[in-house]
Amino acid sequence: LINFGAKNFSKNKKYSLNGKISDISCAAILQRLNNFSIWSKQYLVQKIRILKIIKTNFKNYKILHNFKNKSPINYLPIILHKKITSNDLKKTKYLTLRKYYIPLNKNKKKFKNSIKLFNNILCIPCHKDIKNLKDREIKADLKKFFN
Repeated sequence: LINFGAKNFSKNKKYSLNGKISDISCAAILQRLNNFSIWSKQYLVQKIRILKIIKTNFKNYKILHNFKNKSPINYLPIILHKKITSNDLKKTKYLTLRKYYIPLNKNKKKFKNSIKLFNNILCIPCHKDIKNLKDREIKADLKKFFN
């Protein structure tokens, strides 16, 4: 249990946390960390490739990632200037695109920035299996969102 103090219960803020993790999950995380030097390079290569395709072919977007960062990432978050729906995500032929960071509260007046972020975000995968796709295939799928 986590105790954040007992001075005034009426002023305590809600706090949520998933404090459970299974032995299997721990083993998977440990294995992933032990092999970081192997898989991280593949992810980094795909991140650089995706960034190059986007920068070369498209306009009107914002990348939520530091270009100078040499860290591997599972996906590249892009903010577009239009709303992306779950139906839009189904229109791809080669890439499995996602939307992350769903707002916990959908009060449009109070949380307009987080709602706009979620509405306009497109998360492009950068994992090692992307190497099996040709640049033209990636470009064809992304074109549906950028143009």
